[in-house]
Amino acid sequence: MLDRGRLTLKLHAFERSPQSELLKGKFLNMLLYSADLYARLNDTKEIWICDPISPAHTKLYESKGYTSQYDRQDRVTHLTMRLK
Repeated sequence: MLDRGRLTLKLHAFERSPQSELLKGKFLNMLLYSADLYARLNDTKEIWICDPISPAHTKLYESKGYTSQYDRQDRVTHLTMRLK
């Protein structure tokens, strides 16, 4: 979802199908590269990964350069990357 009012590209509910061995280990990089390219083409300032499904996924997204954002109960609500 591209939110033009705030210039944010929000990614919701993505994960690789376990049956697809062809893309094993490549899907996330392809998705994040595509999101980055789309965001830059639309002059977006931030990319969000919304509602990470587990702490392991949060750590994986952080390893790709995203920063965790927390709610008042110290739970990760989304991760962000600011584009330059």
